[in-house]
Amino acid sequence: SNTMYVAGVAPKPFDTADYTNLVKLAGISGGRTLAVTTLPEVLQSAGLSFVAISSGSDGSAFLLNSMARSGVGMLINSDFEGGHRVAWPDKADQEIRQRFGTQKADVGPPSLLWTERVARDYVLSEVHPRVMIDWYTEPDTTQHRTGVGSPESLAVIKVDDEQIGLLLAKLNELGLADKTDIIVTADHGFAMEPDPVDLNGALQATGKADDIIVASNGASVFLYAKNHDPAIISAVVTQLQKTDGVDLIFTTARQPEGGKVQCSPGKEAGFAPGTFSLELISECRAERGADIIVTFQWNSEQTFGFPGSQKIATADKRQGVPGRAGHGGLNPWMVHIPLILWGPDFRKHTVIE
Repeated sequence: SNTMYVAGVAPKPFDTADYTNLVKLAGISGGRTLAVTTLPEVLQSAGLSFVAISSGSDGSAFLLNSMARSGVGMLINSDFEGGHRVAWPDKADQEIRQRFGTQKADVGPPSLLWTERVARDYVLSEVHPRVMIDWYTEPDTTQHRTGVGSPESLAVIKVDDEQIGLLLAKLNELGLADKTDIIVTADHGFAMEPDPVDLNGALQATGKADDIIVASNGASVFLYAKNHDPAIISAVVTQLQKTDGVDLIFTTARQPEGGKVQCSPGKEAGFAPGTFSLELISECRAERGADIIVTFQWNSEQTFGFPGSQKIATADKRQGVPGRAGHGGLNPWMVHIPLILWGPDFRKHTVIE
């Protein structure tokens, strides 16, 4: 979810791409942005060094190691604090800025090239981490703008391939190629976005729009009801079920009581008739969770020879916007991701369906 709502952070939904919002979230959550124990913390407790490096937004980078500011592992991104910081700890920040300068993050290949120079010539060559996450923000940026399979997207995938090749060459140069396991994966797939769903019209029709906060993630939307009021939730669900383009709707398995959410793991049906439970998709969150999650209809129409089309909710009246692609829904084009395991500890020449 790139957009979420937590009352103590901001009065409106905020963008997780801005790491300052995530720092504020930690400030009201006992110093932790993420409630669960993170990978960097587990590795540190085992005495293993960790580096996360990202060419994406400072917020997405921060989530790779949200405890770096507290001295857990290392985190590198070219654009923290408007370019005044590129890493934690401070020593790494000073060394990287002195040697590599700064670069605006999340602007496509320039961000990626800066990041990969730092990864090869500083992280691998001098820091020698036991574990590294190397986040390529391409082809995400370009595919959002032009779609999967577009000439522009294929061009940036070529850049990715070249950079992976240079990374492998550096591992070979350092004598690490036969000792390194490499996992290639992604956080989501993509689908093209045709005409939008009139979510705003549906909420206005309930007469309770002022009591609902909307955090839109495009192909899915989080809805927060005032005081978790079950009457408001039920009214919104009923209207959504009449709205063209709506697909699956999720509510908590148990009806909220006394303004509080209570989760019931293992239940599949939501309390509102015709809904699945938030518990079914591990999205029941008593402190931060939405009261309703709604997804939108999809199909297998092709663009540039690739299938996947997904309706989305937008705030404007855009119609037939060409080339725009996104994520966040529940369909095979978005939830299926690549997974390549390559290295001395993996079985070779194996495909697992």
